[in-house]
Amino acid sequence: MNKTLVLESIQKRRGEEIFAPVSCIVGPGEGLGVYGHNGSGKTTLLDIISGLLQPSAGTVEVNGSVGYVMQHAGFQESLSFKDNLLVEAHLSGLRGQAAKEQVELVARRLEMLPFWTKRYAKGSSGMRGRLSLAAALLSAPQILLLDEAFSYLDERSIEQAHHVLRAEKERGASLIMVSHDRKDFEGLCERVLLLPSAEIVAL
Repeated sequence: MNKTLVLESIQKRRGEEIFAPVSCIVGPGEGLGVYGHNGSGKTTLLDIISGLLQPSAGTVEVNGSVGYVMQHAGFQESLSFKDNLLVEAHLSGLRGQAAKEQVELVARRLEMLPFWTKRYAKGSSGMRGRLSLAAALLSAPQILLLDEAFSYLDERSIEQAHHVLRAEKERGASLIMVSHDRKDFEGLCERVLLLPSAEIVAL
């Protein structure tokens, strides 16, 4: 079995354990939902997978590049949505015409062109949510980490995001998806990791 992500007895402590030891394997094209109450360690686990945090115990094996849709992305308020995405493309290692083409391709997939030149500061929460997802998709990562990626999207935007993410799974990308609404996992995740118990159940 190909393994995109392997978590082995992952723990994180802040005085005490945040969640029970987490062990799981995620393969190409698979989706794993992460569900739990506030403070159960959902975002902490994504930060560990991305390398932003080190676990207190256990090992993380990541095979491939990672795209991370964070709840609070650091985009520049004074730039347009287009220019913010170009900045992200450059940070991903894309340059020149290749960067412009990839930025426009991703923007079209997420139907961003109608507000393309609008300043980020003037954009709605739904527009900002689509930009966060677009930035994570730029490098065609093998693993997509999604932290409440649908929280600020309207119904139409959620439908579009589902369509794009299903296509990413067909490409072979693995999804690790945090949500407070288990309905978000439908059609995208085969299993759900429950925190803080670390139980994994079929969806």
